[in-house]
Amino acid sequence: METMAQGTVEARHGALDEAALGIGRWRWDLRSQELTWSEEERAIFGLAPGAPVPGFAAFSAMIHPDDRARVVAAVSETLAQRRLRHSIGFRILRPDGTMRQILSHGRLVTGSDGKPVSLEGVDLDLTDTHADPAVERPQRAPCPDRGPQIAALRPGEEQDALLRVALEAGRMTVWQLDLQKRLGQVDGDVARLIGLSHVPPELPVAVFENHVDPEDLPLLRAAEAAALRGEPMQVELRLVLETGGRRWLRLMGEPRPDAMGRPQRLVGVAYDISARKQAEEKLRESEAMFRSLTEAMPQLVWSALPDGSCDFFNRRWTECTGTGTERALGDGWRAFYHPDDQPAIDRLWLQALRTGEHYEIEYRLRHRDGSYRWMLGRGAPVRDEAGGILRWMGTCTDIHDLKLAHQRQQILLGEMEHRVKNILALVQAVARQTFGRIPEASAALGAYGGRLQSLAGAYSHLNHESWERASLRHIVATSIGGCGARAEAWSLDGPEVMLPPRSAVPLSMAIHELCTNAVKYGALSAPEGRVTIRWRLGPQDRLTLVWAEADGPHVVPPSRAGFGMRMIETVLAVEAGGTVRLDFRPEGVRCEIEVPIRPEAEPRGE
Repeated sequence: METMAQGTVEARHGALDEAALGIGRWRWDLRSQELTWSEEERAIFGLAPGAPVPGFAAFSAMIHPDDRARVVAAVSETLAQRRLRHSIGFRILRPDGTMRQILSHGRLVTGSDGKPVSLEGVDLDLTDTHADPAVERPQRAPCPDRGPQIAALRPGEEQDALLRVALEAGRMTVWQLDLQKRLGQVDGDVARLIGLSHVPPELPVAVFENHVDPEDLPLLRAAEAAALRGEPMQVELRLVLETGGRRWLRLMGEPRPDAMGRPQRLVGVAYDISARKQAEEKLRESEAMFRSLTEAMPQLVWSALPDGSCDFFNRRWTECTGTGTERALGDGWRAFYHPDDQPAIDRLWLQALRTGEHYEIEYRLRHRDGSYRWMLGRGAPVRDEAGGILRWMGTCTDIHDLKLAHQRQQILLGEMEHRVKNILALVQAVARQTFGRIPEASAALGAYGGRLQSLAGAYSHLNHESWERASLRHIVATSIGGCGARAEAWSLDGPEVMLPPRSAVPLSMAIHELCTNAVKYGALSAPEGRVTIRWRLGPQDRLTLVWAEADGPHVVPPSRAGFGMRMIETVLAVEAGGTVRLDFRPEGVRCEIEVPIRPEAEPRGE
């Protein structure tokens, strides 16, 4: 989108020099009584960018009380006598309580009927020069090596506010040009600008042109021709220095008529804008890089002002929606979002604007063919050095195919869970039919059924986590709760740990075996007995889990390892690369399990 990449950039460039010189522009529409201020004018008066322009009462209150009557009188005299221009020096009081010295230069604009239309001009902030614009300066004596002084250039009623600022603030160099003789009277600082050691008091235009870059000469001559027609001069050009370098110069001048009303001479200012041009060039390079980067990205890229109003979309917007980016500016983008997603979008976007937090949401965007595609929208604030938000930058990534694949995966996982449960139920039913009528096999059948239930529970939990990770706390709590243990008889202590599938299933079966034995023979078989399960993460993501029983029956070590414990050791070692240390202490069984949970460290089955 060219709106920000070109138009906004050009607007920035045009204001750089005025901002650097403390020059603000204003206009008073005498018909509508409306005041218009530039951003530089707002800055001079201490207002935030884009802040409402104060009304006349508020503006008058900002003028220092000792200067207010003089300002009102000068403006009133200009309007009553229809003077073409006036210059007023006064002080202002900003909202933060600071005082600034202002020099205001105004010009009366009349319509074709000769009636006043507007009063417009510039304000210059002279505070940094320590000059009081309300006090007249004594006239300086001529200085032979500097040529004519400013007093000679601005006699009587033709005092020009810009020339006065140049003299007192030292921010500009002043000049005067005889349009008929093509001779210029210049301030001595012109030598510094041109790069010469000395400039004569009267400088032929041809001498100055010799130092102008040949490519810019047509601009200078066109500006001079416009001045002969009575038009103001404003031109930017490059000077060729004796050292071989280039310097950018800006010339601003106004024509002065002779007795017959014909343009006779130009008076104006010149100042070095090389720094601004360099900054302008860097800004252009930055904007060009930004355009190249955003157009090369596969995502839809956008930016917004601090208030959330979007001012840029790259061409991916048009490729995706089939409409021009201008339709998405401001809050026009909202019309392309699925109605069902609008409440969540509004809530999260407003929350981000209010808090400055990052913005992220999945939503559906209307495609060029009328269908809706799933997108992942992300946004982040760009802040200045003080932490204030300059703008928002964000991307929208098409995740439609990924979203559909995930939905299909969930359907398949659900089908797999259903079938696994059916298979385990079938196996359990076969076991009951086979061994249910054998009295001596009833205990083994119960243990077998419990193991199948533990296995089914672990598979079900992994299925809900898309077979990526399972919560250790959930697995332990489910396994113990499934054994019928009293809630007050056991406690869990450890951080939240997510297990990979290869570790989750063996650990679930191990906890089930320990719990079953504790219910039958150990601490959970006694009313006062209790079990504590603690775990921690060690170096290289190795998980250590300790099962400790207390206050149960006196423990006697078995003469041989049972099937359950052999199964735990085998499954944990083969499937998860873990180890088991079982200690039959008289006061209670203690089991320590150690298993790696980093996926790449897990062994693979044959």
